[in-house]
Parts: sequence; structure tokens; C-alpha cells
Amino acid sequence: MQVQLNYLKNHRTVDVGPLLQALCEEVEATQADPTHLYVSLDWVQYKRNFRPPVDWRFYTLPDGSLEELREIAIDVRRLATAGADGLADWRPALRQALGRTCVGPAAAVPAAEGQPLILEPFVRPSSSIIWAFNRLYWQHLSTWQAVFRGDYLAALPGGVSDGMNPQFWRDRLEAFLGVLDELDRRGLVPPEIFVLELGVGNGHQAKMWLDTFRALCAERGRDYFRRVHYLMSDYSPDVLRTARRAVEEYGEQVSCLSLDAADPLHALSFLRYKVLFIHSCNLYDNLPTDEIARRNGHLYEVQVRAYLPAAAVAALCASYQQTPDTLPTTIQRLLRIGPEYFDDAEQGVRFWADVWEALRLEERYVLVEDPDSYRLAPGVYGVRLDDVLSQFPGDLRMHLSTMAVQSFVNTLPLLHPRGMFQVQDLFVTSLDQYRGTFRGPGKMDGSVVNWLNGPLLRAVGDYLGYAVHFEPFTRYRAKSNTVVLTTSQKE
Repeated sequence: MQVQLNYLKNHRTVDVGPLLQALCEEVEATQADPTHLYVSLDWVQYKRNFRPPVDWRFYTLPDGSLEELREIAIDVRRLATAGADGLADWRPALRQALGRTCVGPAAAVPAAEGQPLILEPFVRPSSSIIWAFNRLYWQHLSTWQAVFRGDYLAALPGGVSDGMNPQFWRDRLEAFLGVLDELDRRGLVPPEIFVLELGVGNGHQAKMWLDTFRALCAERGRDYFRRVHYLMSDYSPDVLRTARRAVEEYGEQVSCLSLDAADPLHALSFLRYKVLFIHSCNLYDNLPTDEIARRNGHLYEVQVRAYLPAAAVAALCASYQQTPDTLPTTIQRLLRIGPEYFDDAEQGVRFWADVWEALRLEERYVLVEDPDSYRLAPGVYGVRLDDVLSQFPGDLRMHLSTMAVQSFVNTLPLLHPRGMFQVQDLFVTSLDQYRGTFRGPGKMDGSVVNWLNGPLLRAVGDYLGYAVHFEPFTRYRAKSNTVVLTTSQKE
């Protein structure tokens, strides 16, 4: 039995001795073969997540046939919360995981009595139904907030975004003024200074950018501000409407654009090489991502399927006049139409929130037979997984940051040769960090959050002729997890 301790760097005080003893006793009782058992002990820091305390995973070949290896993943954070007295409650879950012999039905099926309700077949994580819920959240954000009387920023550490730090923006825009001054000395400042924000939130970050830049230009006697054309972009009309109200005083200097963050170039091709400042904050970590795992030198693709535990199915049916047969259809209609599908939209939001709270992901690993041909993201070529994985030997599981990489690649062509491109987000800057703490997916209010694979983004940028740098945000806020990615064209 191979045990991987994925929490020691940050949570050394957890005593897993009683757990491992209980696991060994259950292995003996169930007569499971320990030589083909992989045990992963994680610290899942997101209190709301898609994992049960004890999870099981199978390893399969591409044709779906099972390999001998299986995995049990245990969240030791919840073990620490339960304490030694709560260990007895874990034994049935350990026994069930060890007794699993198949992956069950391949597609969404009605829940039998006492069985989980499976909502989709096994798919890559980026194609899972969880992202339909994520999209629903941003499309109907104002309705969600009206029901729960709160702002989505309240779910962030400290209840505020690092994108609203005044000193950070003053420093960044002073550097931007330096870029414009250099262009001005050469007579190269364009008539319009285009600024692009990807994912606008409530619009307060756009207002801070505009307020700060206007003040700096006034202080230093520059006339750049009158040439600024600020582009606020998001795929949610609801978000854009709210954000627009925050910058009304700037009138026609601000435009709102509905676009797909994964491919800004499609909508903005007329601005190729013309945007002088591009930025986003907490957008990339909210985009769909796939994952891969390396075990014993073999590469596996992580696949998932969403399900509702049996207890949650019973509770939802009792609360919302549903049956196990009608529940999947109601969920699909909610995702397609929104909470207005219900006669009472508030009831629709509460049903949505209860489903979201209960939703779990079952996982399996599928062998990648030809890693050299494995494509990182749509439209991304020239970067091989081995180029990134060679930085870290041994077993590893990591995000591919699929849509974030695609967005990055499709944003770079918009950047002016002397322009600034920055991203404030949750970045893993060394693959070793994947061994220290669980990096997602987690649930953030009604949305999904994953950390981003910084080494992979750096490799993609390098291939495309751009230098990618990472700077911790702790200079501006102690204990911040935010990292600032900056991109510049290589000389």
C-alpha cells in the first residue's frame, strides 16, 4: 500500500496514526489487495467542495477496462475537525471504498432507492455540469444576491478583492505612465489609449483604475487620460449592467463588451496589437480546467462525473415536491432557463443553492497512452507536457488551466508591443506547491474556484515569445494568496 502525504508542508500537526491504523484493519477485514492500493491524504482547505471525506478512484485504460490500481483519497482536514472520537464514523466509508469493484453506470440515471443520483457520464472536468452551474451564477448574480442579501465579495478572504488595493494600482499605473512617456518621446502614443479589463465583477476595479490614472495624469501634467478608451468585458449581461453603473461618470470613455473570456481575439480582432493595458483579477481561477496525474511513471487524464448523494436526493425531493425521476429534468431546466423556471424565482434560487451545496464529483483516472500527442488546450500547440512535468519528478496531480491558457493565448495578440498585461489570481508558481495543499476545485459561493498552473503558463508564454513573471501580492497585503502575473514581449 502506497501512502502519499499531501498536507505536511502546511499542516504537520494532524495526527493520522489512528486513521492509518483503521485503514489497515479495514484492508485486512475486506481482504483488499494492498499491493495495488494508493492512498492520498489531502488537506482540502475549501470548506465547501465537491469531495466526500473519503473518496475512491479507479484507474482505467482508454477502452474503459479497469487496471488493478485503485486510489482512496481522504480529506484529513475533516478528520482533524472530527477528532479521534469521530474516527468510528469513517470506518464504514473506508470499508465501502475498499469494497468497490466497479465504477457503476456510465451515464446519468435516475437514483434508485438509497443510491446517489448520477447527473452526467464521466467527462473531462472542463466539460462537467459544474461549469453550467458556474455560468448560471454569473448570469443571474443579481438575483442570487437579492435572495441571500449579500455580495459575492463577502466570500473572499477578508471580504475584499486584492484588485481593489489603492497602493497596488498607484504603483502599476505609475509604471504605465512611464511606458506612455517613453512612447511619447518617440511620437508613438496612439490617438486612443485602449485599456481592456477581462471579467469586470461589480465595476469597482474599473472605477479605481480610471480614478487613479486620472489623478496621476493631473499630478504630473500629462494629457493621456483624455485619450483613454476603457473596455469592460464579461460574458454575463447581468454583471455588465451592474458594472456599468459604477463608472457612469466616465461616460463614453467606457464601453461594455459581451465576450467569451476564452477567446477575446474573436470579438476584438480590430484591436490586434493596439491595447496598451490589459488586466484581470480573479477571472482565470473561475474558468474551466482539466487535470492530469502521474502515477508510477504513467500519465493519466482525470475524468469526473457529478452526482447527488442519496441523502441529498431525499432532502431535495421532500423540500421541492420532486421525485428521483423528475429531479434531473428540473436541474437541467434550471441550468437552461434560470431560477425563473420556477413560478417563484426566490424558490428557484433556493433550490439551485441546495443542489449546488450537495453536488459532488466522482473521479477516475484514464491512462494517456501517448503523452506526446496530448493537447493542453484548444488552439495551444508547441508546448509538450513533458516540458513542464520534467520540472518535478515523481507522482503528481496538477491542473492544466485549460481555458485560462486558451484565454492567455488569445489575449496576447491584442497587446501593444510596449503594452502591459497583468493578471491577479491564485497561481501555483512551482509544481512542488501541488504537493503541499489541495488546489481545487472548491466552491466559492455559487461559483467554482481552482488554482492556476503558473509553470504551464510560463512555458506557453515562452514558446510564444513572451516573458512571464510572478510577484507575490504580500507586498500589499500580508498573508495574501494572490500572485500577480505580468507579461512582456521578449526583445
